[in-house]
Amino acid sequence: MDVLKRMGFESPSWADLALLLIGSLSALALGGAVWAWWDRRRVDPWMRQMDHLRAALQDLGLASATHEAPRTLAQRLRERYGAPAETLVGLLDTLERQTLRAVRPVRGLIRR
Repeated sequence: MDVLKRMGFESPSWADLALLLIGSLSALALGGAVWAWWDRRRVDPWMRQMDHLRAALQDLGLASATHEAPRTLAQRLRERYGAPAETLVGLLDTLERQTLRAVRPVRGLIRR
């Protein structure tokens, strides 16, 4: 109650305290919801590139699932379109190498 008096309430009651708590919790909940929305919108750059390539493949009539590796998509492009698809195949191969580079353990850091 002393805190409420310092905040400007002349004669604070339990109802004032309850309103202050409800307002504080509502503000915290709103802040948490905004943070969750913002965090959900962040996308890994690698995934963003893959999504763009999947959209390009979809425009070419080659549907792809999200679980398919770039290597699989490159092979399907080679089989279906041959040499004209080499630009997209090169992009997919680059993405595959980026994935493998990120996962490969560095020698000397892992001891057996």
